[in-house]
Amino acid sequence: MSAPNPPQTPPAWTPAPVASFTPTRPQGWPRVLLARHGQTAWNCDRRIQGQLDIPLNSEGLRQAELLAARLSRVKLAAVYCSDLSRALATAEPVARSQGLHPEPLPAWRELSFGCWQGLSWEEIEERYPGQREAYLRDLAHMRPEGGESYQDLAVRVRSALELILAQHCHEPGETVLVVTHAGPLRVALSLALGLDLAYNRRFVAANTALSAIEFHPSGPRLVRYNDARHLEESFGS
Repeated sequence: MSAPNPPQTPPAWTPAPVASFTPTRPQGWPRVLLARHGQTAWNCDRRIQGQLDIPLNSEGLRQAELLAARLSRVKLAAVYCSDLSRALATAEPVARSQGLHPEPLPAWRELSFGCWQGLSWEEIEERYPGQREAYLRDLAHMRPEGGESYQDLAVRVRSALELILAQHCHEPGETVLVVTHAGPLRVALSLALGLDLAYNRRFVAANTALSAIEFHPSGPRLVRYNDARHLEESFGS
């Protein structure tokens, strides 16, 4: 019996050229820093937040301030964020320290988990038997009732990244920050690296951890991943 064909992955994503702009040097493309929002009570309880507007807890607010302190040594051209309060409250200290205002964009919201929102995985198993297994078997396409699939999420994340490229491609090497959620962050990394969305949950996205993508004519490059050293007690000492 012949061996099965290996799964096919899409080619690495090279963003479409921005109208009226043809990059002539790598530093003409921006660097995008991606950070997950700070901790919430539901993170601690392992409840699915989705697009419910759950605020940061006291630890999340502390994490946001530590992120701002770390990024104070980095010149940011803009700070974008999800319009959910946990992302906005994480972005605000960073933007304030840079003399900027955060720019909330709904495209950076978390995946909508529909009827699963507010539940733990155990409660999903009880109320919707078999759905978690179906979700894990077809991660890219399965939609909880009233929710989105990761394919749906990828459409809006790709558009949001293209918008950033359009706005920040004219100055050499600008750096921007996006404060978002675990789902959009993992999808952005998958798009940048040309990985199948079915594997996106293999990426780790700790609260306020930084990942960084540098965009070049030859394709995006992941240059930092899930870096949360600013949360260590020794940071800045």
